[in-house]
Amino acid sequence: QQPHYHQPAPQEKMNISSAVDHLNATHKPRNGAAGEREFSTGLCKSMCSETGTCCASWLCCCPCIYGNSKKRYNSLSHSGTPANDNGYCASGTWIYLLASCFGLGCIMDCSLRGDIRQRYSIKGNSCFDCMASSCCLPCNQAQMRYELRQEEES
Repeated sequence: QQPHYHQPAPQEKMNISSAVDHLNATHKPRNGAAGEREFSTGLCKSMCSETGTCCASWLCCCPCIYGNSKKRYNSLSHSGTPANDNGYCASGTWIYLLASCFGLGCIMDCSLRGDIRQRYSIKGNSCFDCMASSCCLPCNQAQMRYELRQEEES
């Protein structure tokens, strides 16, 4: 006698529209062939959404903000989970502080902004990343932290 095989019953299809896109939690429309989107909040508008970050940045705590954002980015990109500690100062803080003494802090900030843009498929280029990091560091850091927070909360 030949074995009798049962074909599994069809399963209900997953509704794609209800799936959470952790890399686009604010549901910004994606444009173009590359599927890029805008930042979840504008550069200057990010100051309102990340008030604590902006205030801390203006009070010369940029190294701590950078270190924390870098730690959060690394955790999300390597393990897909939020960083354990959400305090401001992290390991990258001291490297950023030392680089800032030589006028290179905004280069590290620019690099992190580029990494975040790439991770979330956000429109832009390295020239604008450099301008945002150099001309309005507090706004830039607040905007980057807002993107990271959106993924962590989704």
